[in-house]
Amino acid sequence: PARSCDLTPLDFLWSYLKGKVYANIPRTIQDLKRNIQHEVQVIDPLLLQKVIENFDVRIQTCKKSRGGHLNDIVF
Repeated sequence: PARSCDLTPLDFLWSYLKGKVYANIPRTIQDLKRNIQHEVQVIDPLLLQKVIENFDVRIQTCKKSRGGHLNDIVF
């Protein structure tokens, strides 16, 4: 399904980055851009790998369930 809530591990990643970006409160748009660029550059590659692996598991499970709800996925 195109908009399956079971296939949204990037929601975690965006939330994680948002928390990092706003930890140092930006006062201007330029500060915000700088914070975003910095946090994207220093994100832990292991975290990205785990997000990718989790997404792959979700896709495979979704295929097996023929698009049904995924009860067995740990978020």
